[in-house]
Amino acid sequence: MARKTKEEAEKTYHALLQAAANLFTRYGIAETTLNQIAKEAGVTRGAFYWHFEDKNDVVRALWETHAKPQLEPLRAEMLGPCKGCAVESLRTITKRLLSLVTQNEQMGQAIRIVMHNVELSEQNSALRQYLVAEHGQMIACFGSAFQKIKQVGLLRSDVSVETISWGYICLLAGMLDKHFIPDTPDMITTQGTAIMDLYLDGVIMVHPD
Repeated sequence: MARKTKEEAEKTYHALLQAAANLFTRYGIAETTLNQIAKEAGVTRGAFYWHFEDKNDVVRALWETHAKPQLEPLRAEMLGPCKGCAVESLRTITKRLLSLVTQNEQMGQAIRIVMHNVELSEQNSALRQYLVAEHGQMIACFGSAFQKIKQVGLLRSDVSVETISWGYICLLAGMLDKHFIPDTPDMITTQGTAIMDLYLDGVIMVHPD
């Protein structure tokens, strides 16, 4: 009996997460009520409070459930010992990230909500601190990847690693931002990898044969 209760609770949790994600995407977080989330999930408002404190708690859960598990292996790879060519490793990781965003619907939805629907005001200080920390981890990961490229003598020496890393991150973030604007052409699928390669090729030292 206890096992069945646990399974039902988990089912309700995921139903609430998906309901909230759909509503946040459709109406925005501010315009979505807890009653709407509960109704969309087919449960009571009391069931919502059993699993979450508020909508900010839902946003964090969406990130931790649908985005973070997909990002962690990529982060670990960028921070860990380099296997093979450092440049090609970063190309591969970036390509995998872009593919995940377009092919994993729940991950893409979570990223879209964080990028386009979350208001990081003083009232949302706890959520803001959490998301800023997550963003900081990604910045550190890309910085580490470019540092490895520099260590093997393949990075341009006339520009700092920090500047190159930020340029790459901003280009990637801008691409994701455009991708999640409704009715925008799917640039990531058609040109994403080529655009990121174009930037990367511009900061790599080309050695003569």
